[in-house]
Amino acid sequence: KLFLLAIALLMPILAQDSAVLNGNDPVLLATQNQEKIGSPKFAVKRGNFTYQFVDAKIKAEFAKNPAKYEIQMGGACARMGANSGSMGNPSRYSVYGKKIYIFGSDDCQEIFMKDPKSFIDKK
Repeated sequence: KLFLLAIALLMPILAQDSAVLNGNDPVLLATQNQEKIGSPKFAVKRGNFTYQFVDAKIKAEFAKNPAKYEIQMGGACARMGANSGSMGNPSRYSVYGKKIYIFGSDDCQEIFMKDPKSFIDKK
């Protein structure tokens, strides 16, 4: 039982190290709002997240300015804010202003998308 409890507690941490954004290329997502699955062959780990890209050229574009394309707010829930301690789920994302934001719940994502400017301007 203790082993299963340890695994259950570690799953969110382990999940963050796998490809985020459901494997979608963050450059294409941010710049073209296009969901296209990247390849583990063109993956890069940045912070707590591993991003996949469709090819070496797009991976190089990310490397030039990763802050432009990576998940914003260090992975905090975009609705709750970075200071709330509420982390987002890297599979629950939206693009606003060519930036990628993640959310802790469907409700957070829905509320944020009704008026994203009001949440971004607070940060």
